[in-house]
Amino acid sequence: MKLLVTGGWYEAPKHLDEIREMGYTVYFMEKEDGDLPCDPAEIDGAVYCRVFNYHPVEQFTNLKFIQTESVGYDRVPVEYCKEHGIVMHNAGNAYANAMSEYIIGHLLSWYQNMVQEMENQANHGWAKNHRKRELAGKRVCIIGTGNIAKQTAKKLAGFDCYVTGITHTVREIEFFDEVVGYDELHRVLAEADILVMAAPQTGRPVVGESELAVMKRDAVLVNVSRGTELDQAALIKALKSGAIQAAILDVMDPEPLNPDNELWTLDNVIITPHASYIGDGNADRLWNVIKTNLEKELL
Repeated sequence: MKLLVTGGWYEAPKHLDEIREMGYTVYFMEKEDGDLPCDPAEIDGAVYCRVFNYHPVEQFTNLKFIQTESVGYDRVPVEYCKEHGIVMHNAGNAYANAMSEYIIGHLLSWYQNMVQEMENQANHGWAKNHRKRELAGKRVCIIGTGNIAKQTAKKLAGFDCYVTGITHTVREIEFFDEVVGYDELHRVLAEADILVMAAPQTGRPVVGESELAVMKRDAVLVNVSRGTELDQAALIKALKSGAIQAAILDVMDPEPLNPDNELWTLDNVIITPHASYIGDGNADRLWNVIKTNLEKELL
């Protein structure tokens, strides 16, 4: 089989020989916006990041499968693939550990009021921090029940949190105390101390004014999904009015967040630049996912 591998997968050069040893003919393309290294009609599979943003997937008339290095499918021509029977592979659980640690770490940082602790140290101060809260025993609503959500629920269990997952397919799922459908979202939000948004992209706000309105005033919202899943205008209003206590945001709409956006000025917001996925174990986990999927495609 003929495989197009791009430099969008940063570790690709380290693994090209091993991929060839599997039995693939490999065409490597370092820059995805550059010239294709072969006739696209010859390609059976592709391992990439954004190559179809620059080269129309319609040119790849023999394409049988694709493997993206991202968790979401926003870089995948999903409808075209469905219509033409092209198998789609994402990065699986490659980033789940890093992202779940981000969620737990920033929640602890907020609850322990680490900003004040650091300011205190910088000023050589000795003022006690009386604004601390405990993560232990909190009720957590996680929108999504995929790999990131499951790893987060698993870690929250160590803090004796009660975790409810929101999903379209209700079933028992490991590490969740409760799994319910989106029709129960408002009921769960009204009881939750923490809301974690970790579902795949839908392209529309899943959490907006009505959802924020039912949340507790001391609730904390975390979004590691996509910026489009959260109504930012409604969020700003809720944060300024005290309808919710705080927001931890790793994703925005659009990105990067405009320097003039009011979110930057709010002292009850933690903003990070879509970096929750970064971790020193990612490369090995991603290679294991890609290797497994490439082996399956040869069967």
